Amino acid sequence: MATGLPDSVVERAASMTWYAFALKYLAMKWPHAAPNTHNGINEALTAVTMALLDDRPGQLSEELIRRALRNWAFVLPGPNERELPTEIANTLH
Repeated sequence: MATGLPDSVVERAASMTWYAFALKYLAMKWPHAAPNTHNGINEALTAVTMALLDDRPGQLSEELIRRALRNWAFVLPGPNERELPTEIANTLH
């Protein structure tokens, strides 16, 4: 009613972040995938995540972000299921 547009046209807020979606996707696919497929999933999620990041002043280095994603975020057990080094935890946060 507020915009005057039909519900089918009104943009809705995302129900989850890309990162949360990527972790959920990883948890669904990883257990049933072959080791080479693990690497492909990891690389694809990392590449898309890097592409979605905006350049901001004071942003962490691309190398650090990529390392945190490849070695800690997009593998199982996931980052919420194990203790992370402080630098990695801060990067993923």
